Amino acid sequence: MSHRSVRQLISYIDNQFSYIAHSYYNFFPSIKRTAMTSVTLNCLVIGEDPYTKCFSVDISTGRNINTLKKVINDDLISGVATKDLKLFQVDVPLGKTRDENVVARLKSGDLNIGLEMYNNLQQISDYFSAQPPITNLHILVQLPTVAIGESKI
Repeated sequence: MSHRSVRQLISYIDNQFSYIAHSYYNFFPSIKRTAMTSVTLNCLVIGEDPYTKCFSVDISTGRNINTLKKVINDDLISGVATKDLKLFQVDVPLGKTRDENVVARLKSGDLNIGLEMYNNLQQISDYFSAQPPITNLHILVQLPTVAIGESKI
């Protein structure tokens, strides 16, 4: 079989598959045509330096926020329960040169710059429908605080 014949056969099969898929979605209109894509999200624990402590996670946009928390928690190895993490969506350009104003703002835990991702069942695509800029910070992670008080015996 020649290369031309193989290409023609592949083209024919591809066209038939597209026709079948198109017919399927027309016959079942309630089924959404969604492409499962993944995004790389740059994360930072509040209080840490964004230029040296930022880390990335890859996750499918079809997953939910709770799964994102698990992936982040696995990367942190913090001993913190996943349910106790708080995530905030941010869009902070880090750029090529160190910006001390950005560092100070992120280290201070200024959460007014982000949107809390509080609903564990929401999908990642509700926050990131496409790959965000790869040099930006996307997620701030707030670890739970432990109150230390006087113990009474």
